[in-house]
Amino acid sequence: MPVVDQTQHLFGRSLNYRAMILAGDEDVFLSTSSLVSARLYAAQPTDAQAQDSSAALGGFLGTAKTSWTSEGGNEFLVAFDALTDPDPLSENEYETYYVVISFNSETAGPTGFVSEAVTVWRADSVSSRIRVTPANVVEFEQKLGQLKGGDWIQPKISAAIRHVMRVLRAKGFSRKRMANLEVLEDAVRIWALYMCCRDMSGQDNQFWLEKAKLYADEFALLMELIKVNYDSDGDGIKEPAETTDRFSSIRLAR
Repeated sequence: MPVVDQTQHLFGRSLNYRAMILAGDEDVFLSTSSLVSARLYAAQPTDAQAQDSSAALGGFLGTAKTSWTSEGGNEFLVAFDALTDPDPLSENEYETYYVVISFNSETAGPTGFVSEAVTVWRADSVSSRIRVTPANVVEFEQKLGQLKGGDWIQPKISAAIRHVMRVLRAKGFSRKRMANLEVLEDAVRIWALYMCCRDMSGQDNQFWLEKAKLYADEFALLMELIKVNYDSDGDGIKEPAETTDRFSSIRLAR
């Protein structure tokens, strides 16, 4: 199963900031020795703080970082210390912080800087999840079980879950307001089957392509029928009578 990097920053966890320096829309390729310092501020830094490459003025959180790790290409990772939530009882979902990166674009050249606002989230929770296994997919299409193994099917399941949730978010539904996500399991299975059949199809093999089309149609029909328990009024209580208005406007492209 592929590893999916965490892209959101969370209070209580190291803030792994990935820096990519641009000139217009063009990548600027630096090296591991290009970083002068990286600082994290709780408020938008002043001009003096932004240009404080030596970190002499203070005012930043934790310690200034003087090394970063190459992630390939022009991407570098700066690992800031874990942040303590300044107001754990706040009703706000997140706080905004500011990263300042001071760097040399060439050896012995002048020091430049970039500043970016980053979002740090307060932890939340959900009471349900989508559970679909390769065996669940093979139950619908036994030929796949004969031709392919679970290691081949699992990435399709993971992608189907992400895709379904991404589409729901695009329609304005928040995952943390959903309760009975289990009702989406059939939809995820069907979309995973669509992806499997599409992957099996080829120029000289229309059999699997036709199956993929059938699963795509079945998925669209299923999404018209599904209702998810949803905290529509945002009071923090997912009442049984509160549901989405179904997903009748959702159509996933083939």
